[in-house]
Amino acid sequence: MKQLREKRGTQELLEAFDRERELVALELHDNVLQTMASALHHIQAAHQDRGSSTQSRSSLLEAFRLVRQSIDAARGLMGGLRPPVLDRLGLVETLRYELAQVSQESEVEVSFEAADFHLPCELELPLYRIIREAVANARKHSGSDSLHVGLHLQARPHEVVAEVRDHGKGFDPSAVPPGCLGLVSMHMRAKLIGGTCYVRTAVGRGTTVVVKLPLGKTAAGDRTYGSNQSPGS
Repeated sequence: MKQLREKRGTQELLEAFDRERELVALELHDNVLQTMASALHHIQAAHQDRGSSTQSRSSLLEAFRLVRQSIDAARGLMGGLRPPVLDRLGLVETLRYELAQVSQESEVEVSFEAADFHLPCELELPLYRIIREAVANARKHSGSDSLHVGLHLQARPHEVVAEVRDHGKGFDPSAVPPGCLGLVSMHMRAKLIGGTCYVRTAVGRGTTVVVKLPLGKTAAGDRTYGSNQSPGS
C-alpha cells in the first residue's frame, strides 16, 4: 500500500512538472516570441521606409519598446526557473535575506543558522526549493509563531544537511492524502539528486523536515564547498 501511494504521488508530481514546462513553453510562445515578432515587423518597416524619417523613427522606437518588454518577460521566466539572486549571493545569503523578510512581513519569527559555505549549482536550486516549500508549509499549517532553519555540512558522510523545524501542532503522517504535492515534491527533489528528505512529526509535537544531500567524494577541507569554515563546522 505504501509503495502504491508513493508511486501515485510520484506520478502526480511528474505530471505537475510537465504542466509547469507546458506553461513555460506557452508563456514563451504567447509573450516573448510574439512580442519579438512584432518588434521585428517594426524594424523591417523602418528599414523599408527610408523616405520618411519620422515614420522610421516611430517604428524603431516601438521596436525598442517591444524588445525591452520581451527582455523583462524572459527575465521573469528565468527568475521563476532559477532566481538570479542565487547566482549573486549564493544559497546561504539568499536564505538569510528571504527568511529575514518572512520575519518582517508576518507574525512568524524565523531564526536561521548556517556556516559560510558554497554548494555546486546543481545542489543549490533543489535545496533552495525544498527549504522554501518546508517554510511555506510550516507558515500555512503549523500554527507556530516561530521557525528554525539550519544548514550545515557534515564530514562523515560528506553531505549537506538542512533542517526546518517548527513547534506547532504537528500532524499524523498516515492521515496525509496522497495528493499532497508539497510533501511529495520535497521528497522527489531530494531523491532526483541522490539525497533524502524525511519528516518527523506527531500531533501536538511540531514538525521537522530534514534534507540530506550527498557531496560526492570531495575531501572535507575542499574549498569548493567551504570558504571560511570546514564542512564539519
